[in-house]
Amino acid sequence: MHWATTHQTRREYLGRSLGIVVLFHSIPGLKQAERDIASSYEEDGHIVSLPDLFAGETAKTYEDGFALKDALGDDLI
Repeated sequence: MHWATTHQTRREYLGRSLGIVVLFHSIPGLKQAERDIASSYEEDGHIVSLPDLFAGETAKTYEDGFALKDALGDDLI
C-alpha cells in the first residue's frame, strides 16, 4: 500500500527519516510561519533544524529586521 493512501507518516511507512532539513528564517526573525513549515516537514518524516539567528528577537518590518541583523553582526550570524 502506498503511504499516501493511509494515515501513516512517511517516516512510519519507510521506518526511517527521509532526510535532514535546515530551515532558516527570513530577515524579520523566527516567526510562527517558519515553525509551521518545520512542523509540516517533521510530520512528513524529515528531521528539521530551525536555528533562531536572532536569539528570540523579531522585527515587524524588513527595515527593522536588517537593523537587528546589523546590530548582531555578520560574524555572529
